[in-house]
Amino acid sequence: MPAQKGWTLIELLTAIAVIAVLAAILLPVLHQAREKARQATCISQLKQLTMATLTYAQDYDEVLPCFWDYYDGEGKLGGWIFYSVFGECLQGNFDPTKGSIYPYVRNAQIYTCPSDRCRQGNSYAYNGALSVNPVVRVGPGFHFGFPLAAVQEPSVVVMFTEEETHHGSTNDGHQLPNGDQTTTRHHGRSVFSFCDGHVKALLPDSVPSPSYRYWPYLP
Repeated sequence: MPAQKGWTLIELLTAIAVIAVLAAILLPVLHQAREKARQATCISQLKQLTMATLTYAQDYDEVLPCFWDYYDGEGKLGGWIFYSVFGECLQGNFDPTKGSIYPYVRNAQIYTCPSDRCRQGNSYAYNGALSVNPVVRVGPGFHFGFPLAAVQEPSVVVMFTEEETHHGSTNDGHQLPNGDQTTTRHHGRSVFSFCDGHVKALLPDSVPSPSYRYWPYLP
């Protein structure tokens, strides 16, 4: 029986080079596909949270949820989301089950974006101007819900987005308009929801600041 011919060193190096080239081509494509799937999941989750928020408003005389911000809200109930420590990436720091919209969701897992590496229990931030005593006017503390009927153009008014702070995720579950940064974890995009219920992944710079302002409380 004739001996089987093995690979020569040149053939082996050539095969390795071909595999390396294919990997260099395919890995970025696979990464993009995986991130696109995560983005789709994030859109679905934020859609559920937004619809839950609108349902909450229907049950509370057309008034949207309240929220806490900054250190003032540590361990305090009454907001749309509950957090124990401000500005720290700690597992379990956010507890959705203690938030005001949780009875309309009943699923704590949808509060975390699959691309959020912090995994602290919540990835999403409520618009800080969506209050009758907005953060941009009165500073930190407890902020009462905004009347839904006062939102003049709900299709262009932001409700939720994905905030990015020093640890890569939201620090208190609210977004300070024209102040806090929005994440770009979805290939340069962030997921935004609007007061009419629709949700999109957009470039943060493409969302104009008027989207964060609410008549008649803000100019």
